[in-house]
Amino acid sequence: MTAQTADELDQRLRALKEQRREGTLDLTGYYKELLALAGMLIESLTEEVDKLSEEEVSIQVPLLLVFVEEQIRKFGNRE
Repeated sequence: MTAQTADELDQRLRALKEQRREGTLDLTGYYKELLALAGMLIESLTEEVDKLSEEEVSIQVPLLLVFVEEQIRKFGNRE
């Protein structure tokens, strides 16, 4: 996978939302596509991490931590 720009990721997200609104993408397909988009975002963020200041990282860590903890908890509840 190649890292994407923020504009490319945003464009993909807007396209997915539009497909969902139009009914051309079912809920499960939408979920899968959002997960794929999240993977692209993770790759892009990982590639830029060495360019971030400690302050920028310190702002992002709590947001990411809440998301990861919540998703792990929900995933565990479904197992």
